[in-house]
Amino acid sequence: MKEKLLVPYSKASKMPSSDIVYFSKEYLDSQAYSNLFLVSVGNTKCLFSIEKGIATSLSKSPFGSFLGNTPIQNQHMEKLIKELHDLKVNRLKITHPSSIYDDFVDPENFEALGFLKTYDDFNQHIALQEPVSLHEMEKRKLVKSKKEGIVTKRMSSNELSEIHDFIALARQEQGLKINISKSKLKALVANLPNSFDFWGSFLGDEMIACTVVTLVNNKIAYYFLPATPAKFRTRSPMVVLLNDMAAYYRENGFTFFDLGVSSIDGIKQEGLFLFKERMGAITTLKPTYELVS
Repeated sequence: MKEKLLVPYSKASKMPSSDIVYFSKEYLDSQAYSNLFLVSVGNTKCLFSIEKGIATSLSKSPFGSFLGNTPIQNQHMEKLIKELHDLKVNRLKITHPSSIYDDFVDPENFEALGFLKTYDDFNQHIALQEPVSLHEMEKRKLVKSKKEGIVTKRMSSNELSEIHDFIALARQEQGLKINISKSKLKALVANLPNSFDFWGSFLGDEMIACTVVTLVNNKIAYYFLPATPAKFRTRSPMVVLLNDMAAYYRENGFTFFDLGVSSIDGIKQEGLFLFKERMGAITTLKPTYELVS
């Protein structure tokens, strides 16, 4: 019997070798994927979650894609497609990371295999090798906010319930839902206690903005779940928070502060994009590819 490319995650003998948190067993288990498969081609691996006839690269994480430096050849893809057809799957979707993540196959590989790029999201990051260059407007906001007494504090995982409630309420004001439940966030932190930081902006004892940061690996910190209630936005607490967090991660040897995407399915969120740009962010593209077979 020929060895299969597509192996159920629960039966996989070896996981991808990576320091990226999203590929760790602890992360995958905390996400409770119900139908997760591992694909291995040489030293290159990808994890696909399968639902309703679609195989998606790590649907619950910011990105998935093929991790490693072995190019995927046509014969590998043909074999994978056949195995997916056996599972009634005829569509593959890959969310490839920004180029600041250098552990993955060249995205041109997908195009050579017949994948179509469905859109590019706008990913923004702060390069931490040198001090952040703030826009003059943000510099003024930073000075004003600090004069008013707004300070940044690292928070404890013991305050996770308060942080989640704060974020959920801020999102609700915008007509949005927080995209991770409190129980799942707690499971993530419990499984990966050294991979998350919690930050807040405070005016006196009152928290007026907060965010969770994922330490993706020892080079990249990822800005996750930022929130500022509407009544505090004129005080610009997120300007203080981003500025101070960038300084902290720079001092602690990180290379990039990944601020995530400022678009939805390739459509730019102009206000969010401009804010991050004024905070010194650099833009790269985060492509999504699909193959229908």
